[in-house]
Amino acid sequence: MYQYNFNKSSTGAPFITLDQIESLTEQILNKYCPSAIENFEAVDIEGLAEFDLGFNVEYAYLSHNGCYAGMMVFNDDQVIRTMKSLMPNIKTGQWKLEYLTDRANTILIDKQLDNPRDKGFRRFTLANECGHGVIHPCVFYRDPNQLIFFNEEEKPASLACRTGDVNKKKNKRWGFMDTIEWQANTFASCLLMNKKVIIKYLYYLGYDKHIKDETYLFDFIMKVSEQFQVSKTAALVRLKVLGYAPNNFELTKELYKYNYWDIIYR
Repeated sequence: MYQYNFNKSSTGAPFITLDQIESLTEQILNKYCPSAIENFEAVDIEGLAEFDLGFNVEYAYLSHNGCYAGMMVFNDDQVIRTMKSLMPNIKTGQWKLEYLTDRANTILIDKQLDNPRDKGFRRFTLANECGHGVIHPCVFYRDPNQLIFFNEEEKPASLACRTGDVNKKKNKRWGFMDTIEWQANTFASCLLMNKKVIIKYLYYLGYDKHIKDETYLFDFIMKVSEQFQVSKTAALVRLKVLGYAPNNFELTKELYKYNYWDIIYR
């Protein structure tokens, strides 16, 4: 199992910087997916998660409305409430529940993401949960042999990630869970879109780092999204972090409209 212990900040979250996450994910890629760096291929995140990082990946309906994208189980015998199907009972209007008892190091992905349209988001969600599994056991793992006193707060046995967490922006009011999610999202972004690979890909396509024309930048975002099999939003966020896109750049309807036929026939 590929896990690390980090020093903790005053909030209790692991203290880990962007550069450390870049380095950690690059180590993982060099060890398990060298071709992703050498040939800027899309990372086989399913194979990496199960066969290399040692996680058990399962799919289940985590909610009836898709509000939860994924979940990381840190402790054994955790009971997870899921939906048996997305169709409620005709008579009662209630959803039939299914209770799963999963062991530690299990990743649950919402079944609603298991379709071609959501491939990029599904891959990012799985990489995000891998980030939790690698970085956060030191926070959420509970030793079954350790006594818990009445004045101690019990650690949650699993961590569910909402679908909106990937787009959450940093601000001054960030708390413990915001930091935890930023770390997992950054892990996913660095893992699926390695910094060195993005630089090489930019050079390969003949782009200059300082892309001032919006249509060229939009085109590069589309190419990164397609090449590395991530959502366009994830590609844009990564390019902003790396300095290839200005922070105020957004994927507007006008840009999609202007590039519509190019996207259709690409």
